[in-house]
Amino acid sequence: LGAGELAIIQRETSVLTSHSPEAIALLQRAGQRVGLSLRPMVIKMGDTDAAPFSRAGFKAATLYGMDETGLFVFWHTPEDNVQNISPQNLKQALDICLAVVAELENEAQADA
Repeated sequence: LGAGELAIIQRETSVLTSHSPEAIALLQRAGQRVGLSLRPMVIKMGDTDAAPFSRAGFKAATLYGMDETGLFVFWHTPEDNVQNISPQNLKQALDICLAVVAELENEAQADA
């Protein structure tokens, strides 16, 4: 999340994992709430923290920072350090997380 353009991983082909359409839609709605368009992406390599949850049947997806080719920025490299973290990216990620909570609250109120 610390660098690059924020996007959502919808499928991780190297580990044969697809993420929840509901979780992806929730992240996209949250992004819209904070003025961001979060693209769903397919990655060819990786095994993100959401993958085991998705494989176990939980609704999960991964928010990540990508470069212009759609790959992770600095992920698991020597450059993955505090000096290369974008404060703006972290703020946007926090805003998205808070917007997810607001979306879930709205859904709960609509169901009540």
